Amino acid sequence: MLRKLSALGLSMILAVTLAACGGDNENSTQSQKGDNEKTGQTDKPQKTKGLVDADKTVAVVNGEKIKGKQYNPLLKQFERMGGLAKGNKGGQDVYKQAKKSALDAVIGQTLILQDAEKKGYTASKDKVNKQLDQIKENLGGEKKFKKALKKQNVTMDQLKDNVADQLRWNQYVEKEIGKIKVSQKEIQSYYDKYKANAKKPQKLEKIKPIIKQQLTKKKRQEKMADIIDQLKKDSDIEIKI
Repeated sequence: MLRKLSALGLSMILAVTLAACGGDNENSTQSQKGDNEKTGQTDKPQKTKGLVDADKTVAVVNGEKIKGKQYNPLLKQFERMGGLAKGNKGGQDVYKQAKKSALDAVIGQTLILQDAEKKGYTASKDKVNKQLDQIKENLGGEKKFKKALKKQNVTMDQLKDNVADQLRWNQYVEKEIGKIKVSQKEIQSYYDKYKANAKKPQKLEKIKPIIKQQLTKKKRQEKMADIIDQLKKDSDIEIKI
């Protein structure tokens, strides 16, 4: 099955309900230092290097072609993130890292969805339609929903395919990774490091849920990375760019 959007695109569509979004905003404890205001960083859009034609094959994973339409949104996002992290002065290094990150992400997504399909994870029409109804409700009705589809240049069939992929992805994560446990010791260790670097650290009781969320996310990402690494070893992957 040809994936119409990237993994990031899937998350963006569901999380922000087709709004023009800027990716995954992590409210990490470290960001609470208040130093960002001193860096002079801006959110001005940067010109993305290395974009390819929408129908150009950027990689082939177990015979499945990954196209530019899947790769380009990720490249834009990673390059923007890299530019902001370096005060918009990252230059060629930012592009090289963005290209690598975008390829890794889109290949990883494809491998997981292929494995999910192989293992029989499915998304029923009822569940897909329920998710679509939720998106419509979040957007404020049918009219705004259709307007958002047009703005994002996404057809209803494409959206259905990607909602189904996201549902399969969620099942895969739930079953293959399972529940993530975070100990009090891990939370305390994270907090101690944060406290040592923060000018005005908040009390543990106040930010404990945020710390637990961050540690849970980190552990889940690490487990997913391990799965993807193993899938790569057993897969035929050819980079075309």
